[in-house]
Amino acid sequence: MNHVKCNLCGATRDRLLFYNHDRLLQTDQREFAVVRCESCGLTYLNPQPTQEELRKYYPDNYGPYANKAMFKHGPMSRLVKMLFSWLRHPRSHTKPPVADSSVLNCLDFGCGKGTFLEGLKVKHPAWKLFGLDNSQIACALTREKGFEVYCGDVAEVDLPKGFFDRVYMNSVIEHLNDPKTAMLRLRAAMKNGAEVVIQTPNIGSLAARLFGRFWYAADTPRHLYLFTPHTLRRLLADTGFTVLEVGYKPGMSVEIKSFFYLLDKKDRRMNPVVWRLLRPVSRVLGYFNLASTMIVRATARGPSA
Repeated sequence: MNHVKCNLCGATRDRLLFYNHDRLLQTDQREFAVVRCESCGLTYLNPQPTQEELRKYYPDNYGPYANKAMFKHGPMSRLVKMLFSWLRHPRSHTKPPVADSSVLNCLDFGCGKGTFLEGLKVKHPAWKLFGLDNSQIACALTREKGFEVYCGDVAEVDLPKGFFDRVYMNSVIEHLNDPKTAMLRLRAAMKNGAEVVIQTPNIGSLAARLFGRFWYAADTPRHLYLFTPHTLRRLLADTGFTVLEVGYKPGMSVEIKSFFYLLDKKDRRMNPVVWRLLRPVSRVLGYFNLASTMIVRATARGPSA
């Protein structure tokens, strides 16, 4: 375990929020301290596990590497699913959408088993797609699907300079032991004006405040840093980016699973009917910056004039 200073402002004074263990995979009952920087408000684990210590918390059955059912379907949920499918895609004779013919160099940082890249390939067949992950398992799974993958820590892999037009970071920045260095490395690998899209938990959400250590997105000890819109904006500004938009992912998955944690429920699959009925609530929370998952879009700044 390593004691760390704040990755955002460098301060060494922090305040304990709670202790937490691995609730998701139940790897062990080891407790980790989740703290908040007294200076800038960044939330993080302190002390933090070493990379060697963290390995056991990323087993082969960890979500991004494995196929896991998200919903628990019963007869009623199947009927509702069919109804929603019909409402979304009624009998229609509209022409299929025309495929995007633009050519972009795109990097999926934290590519896991390559699922997101597969979706991009369908939507944007002309894009040149690359993955980046520090898991040998993830890299192998993504390569099997035909994608070029940079395997290793972002601070050490040989990324091309000024090459990427678009970088996606879906649920990855919170896992990094040095987010600031990672973003500086990515900025160097991106063209001026290129975009990065970051999806990450919002520790400033209503659910985080209500559930505390039972908040599903805390995901101790895999989530080393947890951001609010404010702290993420500051990180991006400090590493050469300008935030274009802060949005929120619709859906109440985090809130529902946090409730399951609170009840110590073993089966954490969600009822899809409840999930769909609660989606409008998530939009209201997003309007007030209180939803659990934020999606931030930023552009890489060019050199000063």
